[in-house]
Amino acid sequence: MPAGCGSSEKPPTIAREPYSGPPISLDTSGSQAVVVFQAPSGGWAAQVDRTARELERTEVFITARRPNPAFQQSQALVEHRLATGVLSSTAVAVYLRVLRHDEQPGDQPYSAYRWK
Repeated sequence: MPAGCGSSEKPPTIAREPYSGPPISLDTSGSQAVVVFQAPSGGWAAQVDRTARELERTEVFITARRPNPAFQQSQALVEHRLATGVLSSTAVAVYLRVLRHDEQPGDQPYSAYRWK
């Protein structure tokens, strides 16, 4: 629900800088859009925090967590496929934030992913 339309949830903070973390892509080959997050090693976690329908697109907000440095991780690319619940025919804007493994989510800003 757009901000100001009866939603009691505070809108997420968006950083001015574009996203600069591990690469992502958008898979629209099925009935719903799937965000593909490509982690540089094992131990990463990623989740969809929320979606928000705007006039001409749906915004998807994702939090990725870095691996715990106390544990050894494989040095291989790991693909995370995140179902968005958004129809593939809908325009999608993706916003991401990367947190430490033990960092509690709060008001940390999300950064817009710029498709290349």
